Amino acid sequence: MACFTRFAKKAADEFSDVKTKRAWSHVYRSVDHNAALKACNNILKIKSFPKGVIVFARQFVAMQKARHLADYDPMETHTKEYAQMHVRLAKRAIKGLSGMHNPHRKAFLIFILFRQRDS
Repeated sequence: MACFTRFAKKAADEFSDVKTKRAWSHVYRSVDHNAALKACNNILKIKSFPKGVIVFARQFVAMQKARHLADYDPMETHTKEYAQMHVRLAKRAIKGLSGMHNPHRKAFLIFILFRQRDS
């Protein structure tokens, strides 16, 4: 969830007036897990972005898969080390997203948030 939450906050900060709580919340809450996962899994598009985006996208996918297993597979068990590993990976991904130059971050946010129509 850390990667998703950070992404949603960055999107809300980028596309709404932070002073307008209602608009900020609207953007934050409109980010869809499935759409973000599908976009981050789109290797052909993701590889055209800088390294920070690629790292974030890979970690986002890994974290969503781990979250899904933890939430929906009752036979899935995890050790403390496993959880700590995912925390480290999430921090690395968040650092990559936060350290991105604004034009690249904005392009990535647009890629995730807005569905491109088929021509």
